[in-house]
Amino acid sequence: MKKFVEAYPEFRKLSGHVSKHVSLVSELSRRTEQHDLLECSEWEQECWKSGIWADDLAGLTKLMQKNNVEKQHKLRLLLIFAAKHHANPSFNSTLSTLGRENDFALEELSLVPMLIKCMLTQPVKMEGTADLLRTQWKKAREGVKGVENVYTQHVPELSTILEDAIKGKLRDSSWPLAENSSGLTPGVGGVK
Repeated sequence: MKKFVEAYPEFRKLSGHVSKHVSLVSELSRRTEQHDLLECSEWEQECWKSGIWADDLAGLTKLMQKNNVEKQHKLRLLLIFAAKHHANPSFNSTLSTLGRENDFALEELSLVPMLIKCMLTQPVKMEGTADLLRTQWKKAREGVKGVENVYTQHVPELSTILEDAIKGKLRDSSWPLAENSSGLTPGVGGVK
C-alpha cells in the first residue's frame, strides 16, 4: 500500500499525458474525417503521380463541390493542380471557372501565376541526378511495405534537404551560402 501511495503522483501525471494525447488524436481524426482530408490527400498524390488532365480535373472538381472541404484546402488543391497542369491549353479557362464557382478572391487566385512564375524562373539544378533517381526509385519500391495509410506515405524532398543541412552534408556548389542584410554569413563571426 505504501509503494502505491508513493507511486500514485507519477501514475496520475502519466495518466494525464495519455489523456491529452488521446484527446489530440481524437480531435485530429474528427477534423480529418469532417473535412474529407484523406480524400484530399489521395487526390493530391494521384494528381502529382499520374498527371492526366481529365482525371485530375474531375477529381479536383468533385472536391471543390464539397461543402465540408474548407476553402483553404480547396485553394491548396487548386495550387497543386496549377503546378502540375499550368501548361495545358485549357488551364486558364478552367482556373477562371473554378475561381468563379468557388468564390475565390483575386488575392487568392493571384497565388497561381506567382507559383507558376516561381516554378519557371527558378529551375532546379541538381547534381547527381542519376543517384537521386536511384534513391527515389528505391524509396518508391520500399515505400509501400508496412505502410498502413498510403495517402500519407509521401516524404517531401525538402525533408531530405533539411536533414542533409542539419548533418552538414550539403554541397557548397549546389547550396551556396547567402549573406544577410548585415553582410555577415550566418554561423560565422558569432552570428547564428
